[in-house]
Amino acid sequence: MDKKNNTKEFLAESLRLLIQRMPFHSITIKKICDEAGVVRVTFYNYFVDKYDALDYLVQTDLMAGICERESDPLTILLTHLAKVLSEHRRFYEISVEIDGQNGFQEIFIHRLGEGIKRILDVHRTSMAEAPELDNAFLAQTHAVLIFYLVRTWLKNPSLKEEDFIKYALKMSQSSFYDFMK
Repeated sequence: MDKKNNTKEFLAESLRLLIQRMPFHSITIKKICDEAGVVRVTFYNYFVDKYDALDYLVQTDLMAGICERESDPLTILLTHLAKVLSEHRRFYEISVEIDGQNGFQEIFIHRLGEGIKRILDVHRTSMAEAPELDNAFLAQTHAVLIFYLVRTWLKNPSLKEEDFIKYALKMSQSSFYDFMK
């Protein structure tokens, strides 16, 4: 990894650390730069604002789990997601509460939707059933579902990683009526 990518990663990780120590609204670009040991102008070489840095963290965390060419990409994605959420649980427990325009929910759903769309673009070979539901719509719908499952999991510390994966897979692969049996 070159120095430029290292600096971007270091700035993003500095934000991750700060989010765990103080309210998001109290975090300034100066505080991120102080944590990273760089001057303020360096931050703007990589990010527009702290929301952009948060988006970068979510994107890099999620995209590592997108394996669209694998035979079971959803299980791989959910397993990766559970692993990342477990590794950075405190960060995500706090981040899930960041709301408003450019809030965590919007960022997470957008980035996860992009990844799921990539999977659908490879695996959904026919749109004979419900052709009006294109891959982008289906991806966003599943991203919203998974976001709410993530939020529920993060708020329930007794729910294990394996349970999250099991529930997320069941919800993603089932119809409403499957839950009524």
